[in-house]
Amino acid sequence: MGPEIDKLCLGEPMSLVKWLDILVPFVTCKFVRGNDFGTRFKSRPVAEIDPRSASRDGINQARMLELQRLLAPVMSAKWIVLHKSGGLPFICNDLGVCVITNPWGKPGFAIPLSSNDVLCVIPQRTRRLAEWTPDGWQALIEHRRLTRAEVPTFNAAQARAATRFVFGSQEKELNRSGSFFTEREAVDSRTTMERWPESYRLRIVHEFEWHRLAGVADKNPAALTRGRTNPFQRIKPDRIFREGWIPIPIFPMNLPDFRTGLSIQGNHIQLDMFELPGFTDSPGARPPWAAEEESESYGD
Repeated sequence: MGPEIDKLCLGEPMSLVKWLDILVPFVTCKFVRGNDFGTRFKSRPVAEIDPRSASRDGINQARMLELQRLLAPVMSAKWIVLHKSGGLPFICNDLGVCVITNPWGKPGFAIPLSSNDVLCVIPQRTRRLAEWTPDGWQALIEHRRLTRAEVPTFNAAQARAATRFVFGSQEKELNRSGSFFTEREAVDSRTTMERWPESYRLRIVHEFEWHRLAGVADKNPAALTRGRTNPFQRIKPDRIFREGWIPIPIFPMNLPDFRTGLSIQGNHIQLDMFELPGFTDSPGARPPWAAEEESESYGD
């Protein structure tokens, strides 16, 4: 993972394969890997209905299913890496993420990558994921500059979202930002980790978009558009099980094979997390545990 994080920090191009295999799971796992997931899961109705699901094994099974169903929202989100030079370093909290409102007024997640670089993931339903170039498919990731004056606001947001601790490279800045951590009530991690706006049922409709795209991410546009059927619809297990760790697909037995939202648009691959009338808009489509807290903000 180190070389890919370094590329993000340096603003270098990122291949679609590396983005899918490494960076998308890296971001998605932020929301399911921690000890806080068990506490969050136990507060959900399913854990109250079936106490067995709140066992250690039940929680880990739920963790893997939640990972699978967050992959598509992470993919369709806008990815922006903010860079700064010198000045106060970025700090990080124990969750590795905080909620921010970006300069364009949309809430999103900020993930520190280094003392000078932070990845912002802004949820949206439709996005062009990759562009075909002479070097193959390249993931579409924006890079922007952040002024030094905005760093304290970002660090305060990180500290306010902390549930146990904050850390960083400069003791003075930790002491200053840490005051936001020590001078407030205990924080419920749901206010950060469960802020994805997509409904739970919408995530189910698109839960295999990562697996579909990963199986053909090395094919050129001509090969992808050669047939009459959508090249992304079929999951190709023999192609997604490459070297390294991948999210193993979990196939539900009581759901249909939903139509993919992936498509070729000229020299681009696009993901549209479309609604499915009669399923995603039915009562209970939005999970009852979804947090509604206000987010932190900072300028451009």
